[in-house]
Amino acid sequence: MMAALLAEYRALLERLPPLLEELQRCTPHPLTERRHFPAAPGVYVIFEGAKPLYTGRSKNIRQRIGNHIAGRAEQSAFAFRLAREATGHLKASYKPLGSRKHLMANEEFRAAFERTTARLRAMSGRYVVIDDLLSQHLFEVYAATALKTPYNDFATH
Repeated sequence: MMAALLAEYRALLERLPPLLEELQRCTPHPLTERRHFPAAPGVYVIFEGAKPLYTGRSKNIRQRIGNHIAGRAEQSAFAFRLAREATGHLKASYKPLGSRKHLMANEEFRAAFERTTARLRAMSGRYVVIDDLLSQHLFEVYAATALKTPYNDFATH
């Protein structure tokens, strides 16, 4: 049983380097041109210029990219994180004080969020379609590690 499981895991791991090569060969597309992103599952990387900033995964890459640039705090998680960084509100909170709703009521934070959303709209992305959920999970961590994306920490809050 254990040997079969290890062989299955090794096979998954062996898929990761070719997927990274596929991701790196992908033509970068402006995030605002959602039509270039597939309505399919997989992993994507957001770039500012040539610098990879964030790796994510989704069951619908096109929709998720749209969420990132939508300018709605509840959907634009990466823009919200950038706004937290810009304003010094680094710690996420699920309590009323420090929550997204609370921060968005703050004029300074809301302005920072609007700026970071505009910043995101000027970024580009690459993607690789991956149907298998386990492969998606593994590849997201692998790509974030290989590309040294500074906004992936994989912490649970």
